[in-house]
Amino acid sequence: SDVAFADINLQESPMLKGDELGNPGSGGWPTIRWFNKKTGQFGDAYKKVTDLPMCQELLDRMIMIDYVEQYGNTVLCGLDGKNCNEKEAGYLEKWKDKPLDEVQSQLDRVEAMTKKPMKEDLLEWAWRRMRILKKIIAAGGTVEAEL
Repeated sequence: SDVAFADINLQESPMLKGDELGNPGSGGWPTIRWFNKKTGQFGDAYKKVTDLPMCQELLDRMIMIDYVEQYGNTVLCGLDGKNCNEKEAGYLEKWKDKPLDEVQSQLDRVEAMTKKPMKEDLLEWAWRRMRILKKIIAAGGTVEAEL
């Protein structure tokens, strides 16, 4: 699994003493933090993307999917077309019926692109394409998607 979730009540089970986590709750309720090798054990705080209270903002499915994908470094776009944005759906449609060797060649090409410097948004799109291509390959090639 690419992403894991945890629920911690800091009043009952403080993770750390001191200012390492900042002031939990100061950005609104709930306090959302994400952790990976880059952030280390202290993680980083969720950064709101709307003017809504955090509890309302995170009820928006697309905002939550974007958050999980961005900070979890994963893509939720399924081979059935569910949870795909328009760009992903178009890419899936283009590649889902291609022979496996062509899909693998495209994956190799996109992976090679990520080794070169590029803008963050282009890198993210390359990464999303790689995830889709890997899913097609794992499914054994031709995919029947209802898009």
